[in-house]
Amino acid sequence: MTTSETGHRLDIGNINTTSVSDGVVPLPMNMLFPETSVNVWDPYCDRFLEAFGSSGFMINLGSFVIRPGDRTVLVDTGVGQYSMWPTLWPTIPEATPGPAELMDDLKHNGIEAQDIDTVFLTHLHGDHVGWNLSKEGQNWTPTFPNARYLLQNADWMHFTRPDFLDTGRRRRGGFSIMTWITTISYENATGWLKSLYNRIKGPDDNVDNIMLAHSLRPHSMEGHLALYKNVLHHTANKLPKWYLECLGVYVSLINKCEYCVRHHFEGMKRLLDDDPRSDSVFRALKASEFDSVFDSKESAGLRYAKRLTIQASDVDESAIVDLRSAGFDDGEILEVNQVVSYFAYANRMVLGLGVNTGGDVLGLSPSSGDSSDWSHR
Repeated sequence: MTTSETGHRLDIGNINTTSVSDGVVPLPMNMLFPETSVNVWDPYCDRFLEAFGSSGFMINLGSFVIRPGDRTVLVDTGVGQYSMWPTLWPTIPEATPGPAELMDDLKHNGIEAQDIDTVFLTHLHGDHVGWNLSKEGQNWTPTFPNARYLLQNADWMHFTRPDFLDTGRRRRGGFSIMTWITTISYENATGWLKSLYNRIKGPDDNVDNIMLAHSLRPHSMEGHLALYKNVLHHTANKLPKWYLECLGVYVSLINKCEYCVRHHFEGMKRLLDDDPRSDSVFRALKASEFDSVFDSKESAGLRYAKRLTIQASDVDESAIVDLRSAGFDDGEILEVNQVVSYFAYANRMVLGLGVNTGGDVLGLSPSSGDSSDWSHR
């Protein structure tokens, strides 16, 4: 439903319901369905033009006004004046505003802010609570001054838990939990930690959450970065970098580590610079069916990665013989082994500490040939 189609009314007895909207926004298809190839949607894009835009699904930020007798109830309040999309999808610039059309749409339907006597929030996601407050100068005030706000107690208890508030930190205009343990933000870092952040940061001082998770022990961050840079991104490696990233994606799929899958699939995709091929590679990895997409040498490396990841104690010397027969020299075998072993470590860190992608810029890497340069680009 586009904004021009709002204002639909439904009357049941003396209760009137009117649809209103805060606007329509595109959401990238791989945000909502990260494991589905974007090509799957092509037939639907052609058939349902109104539902798809150039950037993805067209999502209506819908609300309802319900009028039982002399009451006026607003159900959900959209995104509001300031967009929360950068928090959910970091490739969208922070300055990108939401459509912020709800107040105009209410007026279009003859409803003023002061007419609302109850705001009912179905849940507390950012695209349902945005107009609860409005900013006037430096102050935030209730948008609907005469309204009583109602929500589920479970939502309130969740979002006001001390551990939620303590662990969350302000990132690009929104609050988000980065890990289950306390982290120190780039803005609050000092001394050695700040110097490490400056070495590894990406655009807009962004530091990946997997590194933020080390912030209480900077020495472990330094060790992690040295391992990551030298194992996966050192120029002395002989195997193609896209293939090393591919090994990382596969190990992460086996370990069900969505964080590493998303990061390193985007990295592999950038290196391949071929979206259809990248999608085919991902499908093959997910199904553990390699031969139609990879050559015999690449497939052998992936089979070794699977064996080492699922049950390392079952690997014997015959596995190395098989890799040599497939065309790997012993130095390349070491590269495969080290990448698979690194991702076993990274996956367990992410899964064990609840690291998520909120606020991360996916697909960046310390790709400089300078071994001391850890900055993510």
